[in-house]
Amino acid sequence: MIRVLIFGVMALVIAWSGYWLIGSNSHKKSVVELLENLKQRGWVVEYSTVTVRGFPNRFDTRIENVNLSHSSGKVTWQSPWIDILLLSYNFSHVILVLPPPLEFSISDRRLSLPAQKLTASIEMSSSESFALEQLIVEIAQDETAAGEGASGANGETILAVRTHPDARNRYDISLHTMESLSGGRPSPAAGTPENLAALIPLLNIDAVAELASPVNSSSCTEQRVEVKRLEIRSAGFATETFGIEVRGNLESIDEHALQGSVHSTIRGTNELVLLFGTWLDLPKAQMMLLSLALRAMSGDSSSVDVDLAFSDTGIRIGRYLEIERFVPATLC
Repeated sequence: MIRVLIFGVMALVIAWSGYWLIGSNSHKKSVVELLENLKQRGWVVEYSTVTVRGFPNRFDTRIENVNLSHSSGKVTWQSPWIDILLLSYNFSHVILVLPPPLEFSISDRRLSLPAQKLTASIEMSSSESFALEQLIVEIAQDETAAGEGASGANGETILAVRTHPDARNRYDISLHTMESLSGGRPSPAAGTPENLAALIPLLNIDAVAELASPVNSSSCTEQRVEVKRLEIRSAGFATETFGIEVRGNLESIDEHALQGSVHSTIRGTNELVLLFGTWLDLPKAQMMLLSLALRAMSGDSSSVDVDLAFSDTGIRIGRYLEIERFVPATLC
C-alpha cells in the first residue's frame, strides 16, 4: 500500500513537472511573440534575455535589459528588467513589476518617476481573447521620491481601469492619490516636467472611455486601440496657488483625432500656463498670448471659466486663440 502511494505521488510530481515545463516554455514563447509583434507595429524592441522561473506553482517571467522606442523617435523607454508574474493554473490574472525609478522620454523630454513601488495588476476574462476586465496600477512614493521642493507628497497613487457594466468596450477610468495623514500638497516648485513623482499627487480623474472594440490580448499588436468617445466626468490638477478643473465630452471624427468641447475652471493662470506650456513645448510668444488672453477673460477674479474646443486641426481656447495640436483617437 505504501509502495503504491509512493508511486502515485511520484507520478503526480512527474506529471506536474512536465506540465510546468511545457507551460513555462509556452509562456516564454508567448512573451517573445508579443515583443516581436510590437516591432510590426512600428516599435523598436531590444532585450537581452527572457527567463521563466517559479516552479511549481508560478510562471515568473523576467525580461532583462529592455529598450523600447517608437520608430518615430518620439517615445523611448529603458529598464534593467520587467517581471511578469502569474499563477501556473490561472492565466487570467497577470501582475507586472517594474524597477524604480521609471524613466522615459517623450519628444526628447526626459521624464522621471522615482517611486518606491511600481506594479500593475491586470485581470482578464477567461475566454480565448482574454478581454480586459480590470487594470490597477499602483505607484507608491514618499517625500524623498517626490524630489526637492515637495511637501508631504508621500502616499499611494492608484490608476484604475474597469470594464463598464453596460458594455464590454466601455471602461471606467479613475486616478487618485491616497496621501498620508501628515500630507499636504507638493509645492509648485516641485512640479517640474522632469519629475513626474511631484506631479502625480496633483491629479484626479474620473472618466468613461468607449473604444471601437474591447481591449484584449491582441490589442496594440494585431489591432489598434481606438477611442470612439471620451466622457470626462471630472478631471483636476491643483496646487495651493494654481489649478484647473475640467468636464466635457469628446468623440472621434476618424482614427486620428477626437473632437468636442470641455468646460474648464482655471485658477492661477500664469503659473498654469507656464507649466503646461513647458510640457507642450509652446513658443514663449504663444505662452505669453495665452496668459494675457486668460487674464483678460478673468478680469478681477482669481479664477476664469474657459471653454476648450478640440478638432483635427488644433485646440481652440475661448473664441479666438488656437493651438495647433490635437487629441489623438488611436492609443496604439
